[in-house]
Amino acid sequence: MGKLFLLSEKIRFVILLLIWVFVIFSLGCRKPTPDTSKVHEPTGDWKTVQYNKHQYIMWYSVGYAGGITHDPDCPCYQLFNSKI
Repeated sequence: MGKLFLLSEKIRFVILLLIWVFVIFSLGCRKPTPDTSKVHEPTGDWKTVQYNKHQYIMWYSVGYAGGITHDPDCPCYQLFNSKI
């Protein structure tokens, strides 16, 4: 038999643990590289809508969730800045 089997059980455990740690760190500690070939830009429509004296930018498309945000060019910002 090999020399590893003649060692005590604790020493065998430590040696196998060190081998295991070396294998895990040598194989598993690499930065994943992003696959940029699969970047997909969904097509959709941008629209500016008025609601309750505010202006919003809305994006929507078939098959994708839409989004809406308060327009930075909304007239309410001009009113707020003029009062300061």
